[in-house]
Amino acid sequence: MKHSGGARQSRLHPVTAFPVGTLLREFRLAAGMTQEELAAAAGISARTISDLERGVRATPQAGPASSIAEALRLSPSERETWLTAVSSQRLPRTPHPRATKASDLPTEPGALLGRSADLAAIASQLTDGNRLVSLIGPGGVGKTRLALALAREREAAIPGSVVWVGLETVVSPADVLPAISRAVGAREGGGRSPLARIAEAIADRDRLLVVDNAEHLLDCAPDLAALVNGSPQLTALITSREALRVTGERVVVIDPLALPHPRESLERLADNPAVALYVRALGTDQVQQPSLREAAEVVRRLDGLPLAI
Repeated sequence: MKHSGGARQSRLHPVTAFPVGTLLREFRLAAGMTQEELAAAAGISARTISDLERGVRATPQAGPASSIAEALRLSPSERETWLTAVSSQRLPRTPHPRATKASDLPTEPGALLGRSADLAAIASQLTDGNRLVSLIGPGGVGKTRLALALAREREAAIPGSVVWVGLETVVSPADVLPAISRAVGAREGGGRSPLARIAEAIADRDRLLVVDNAEHLLDCAPDLAALVNGSPQLTALITSREALRVTGERVVVIDPLALPHPRESLERLADNPAVALYVRALGTDQVQQPSLREAAEVVRRLDGLPLAI
């Protein structure tokens, strides 16, 4: 059970002597939450919480820090203590010279809607020691958007740790590793294989490799598996309509957005993610209540596929 704000506050050290990770653990335990429960409630990965508490990561970004405060239901004074600690320990960081910058990632059309459970499921796979995770589902279901959300979270926390490789224009499975080699800034030539060049280029730090739209190049699956197996510091997140079917792969199936019931109340219709996405696509945040029924019918006809909506 969550302790009262006063009792909890009295145990805290001064902010200047209280590392963010220790403060986070103090608040989390007082709230009676596990790392996984806090991560799910805050909409971030359990690994982020674990890294913060262990001091692997010095401090969260402003957005995740506020989300953590909300998830812990901190009192005003506790929230001030938490955010002050985060701000005081956040240091400017310089991206790695070969790093992917956040600006290099694909543009997001808008905030994700109705995908918190999917994000938690993917984050759980990535934090359980699985180093090859595939997001599969029909075209337009939102696999790329989910991968991008996770990539942006990782990049915000650890600048330069994400490598994004889109395969839309790659036509041959033999060209996949060279594409990854270019993305990580590997040195060309020397008679070395792409696998060796990539392994050398990323040997300095942990990386999250996102390979997007792999369904038309599934014959590259053994190469991707060999790359992950030969690079202990690499984790790969693949989006595809089909699984790679290689040893060590963990698959997360992405379904369309939940559809509203035909007799749903107008209030619940407004909160339905598929309906909300359709409303946003219309270019307005406000829809007159009678039109919510029409929006619900449209998203049902489109089977809840985000791209179609």
